[in-house]
Amino acid sequence: MGGRTTHLRHRDHDAVYPGYLRRRRGVNLDTTLTVDEYASLVQVLPVESDWSQDCRKRLEPVEAWARIHESISKTYPANEVIHVMRWNCGVDSL
Repeated sequence: MGGRTTHLRHRDHDAVYPGYLRRRRGVNLDTTLTVDEYASLVQVLPVESDWSQDCRKRLEPVEAWARIHESISKTYPANEVIHVMRWNCGVDSL
């Protein structure tokens, strides 16, 4: 039953971003979320079961996250997630 397990530790925050993104022009990985910051954003994103809710209702947890994390909400990918969700809900970007 119990096979050997390996615990991997990420030494830098680039590990949460796909390789193609690290090579893409215009994306400065020095201004991206850390693994912990990224995880906290993912926790407030709507899941498929939430899709039946009003769009603005699904946006509320993301907006609250952006207020609490004001400085990092302007970094990639948070800024893009917030922008796209606002656009999809017909809400002007703040």
